[in-house]
Amino acid sequence: MSTDDTVAGPLLGRERRSPLRAMLALFRSSWSRLEPADRQKLVNLQVSVTQPAMATVMLGGAVLLVLLGCLEALGWVAGIGYPPALSVVVGLVLAFTPLLVWYQTRWYVRLAVLLAYTAVLGVFLSVPMPGAIPQLAFRTGLFNMLPIAMLALLVRRRAMALFVGVVLLLSLVRVELHGAPASGQTMYWLYVFATLGFGWMLRRYRSEFAARAYLQSMNLWWQARTDPLTGLLNRSGWEAVAAQSLGRGTGGRVRTRPGCLVFLDIDHFKQVNDTHGHQAGDDALAELGRIIRSREGKDYIAARLGGEEFVVLARTASLQEAWRFAERVRADFALAQEALGCTLSGGLAERQQGEDLSSMLRRADEALYRAKSTGRDRLLVAARSDGVPHDASA
Repeated sequence: MSTDDTVAGPLLGRERRSPLRAMLALFRSSWSRLEPADRQKLVNLQVSVTQPAMATVMLGGAVLLVLLGCLEALGWVAGIGYPPALSVVVGLVLAFTPLLVWYQTRWYVRLAVLLAYTAVLGVFLSVPMPGAIPQLAFRTGLFNMLPIAMLALLVRRRAMALFVGVVLLLSLVRVELHGAPASGQTMYWLYVFATLGFGWMLRRYRSEFAARAYLQSMNLWWQARTDPLTGLLNRSGWEAVAAQSLGRGTGGRVRTRPGCLVFLDIDHFKQVNDTHGHQAGDDALAELGRIIRSREGKDYIAARLGGEEFVVLARTASLQEAWRFAERVRADFALAQEALGCTLSGGLAERQQGEDLSSMLRRADEALYRAKSTGRDRLLVAARSDGVPHDASA
């Protein structure tokens, strides 16, 4: 999961802004604050959440066509040239299309079903047969309830564009076959575009709400898993994020390089607290967190495991790159804490084929222990899992 430091303020709660500014917010999107992987995750989540409503709307349109066919057969409403029995049969067939939308996993197949459903329903509901007495105003009014609901539920822009294209094509066919209704062509097209516009606005508000809710949940997630003193992940947050992303690189790309783990520990930290006070110790911890954040790359996941122990997973770094990173952090920290005499010791472990996070952490911890026991203020590289040692100079 990616961070977003710009998230501020609760999702719920009244915002102090004018109605005009609230309406203009329709044209500003929180999606730009999401990383590509999070956007795709949110799209998939919205598709899953709106799927039941989409199926319900489709079923409602089919039931409406069956009901009109029955009323036409009874002579209670005028038809538009199609045999009432045919309208009922088509409506019953369309009633099964929500099942295809519900169970189909491929989004483009669901989209094809939706577009075909819209075209067939639009024809039988609102496009009179040649020679029939048109009832464009009444029939178009019934059909255009569908775009408002559908546009509010469609998630992908491509799906929205194709759906709008089908609706506009049906509107053009009506006018070409039967001319404009009594209110005139201008009012007819104004009504069509107003319908599409209302559906688009509902979609925008739903999409914006989903993005803001996602950002808020992400913000709360990071707050619960971030160490407030250093700004790095805490132990639980690091274990969750590092274990999940160990085998992948930035943007979800498959990792092709080994990856390394750096385990750092402040030397004689208890002595710093005892001699200079706990505030000085906290300042040292905060400074180390700042240095790590300034040095880490996009594929680095850093955390304070607890006390004076820090760990960094460099997901795609070579051993030499991880060594240079750790050495810069060690040198920067020694310079920043020169007055206190604080230094760092560290252990590095290069990931072996099929190795999990706990094994890497154990080997890095062993290397850190050796660095501590051989004089401190140094970095050592862990032996491989097969016992073959690395060159300590990396």
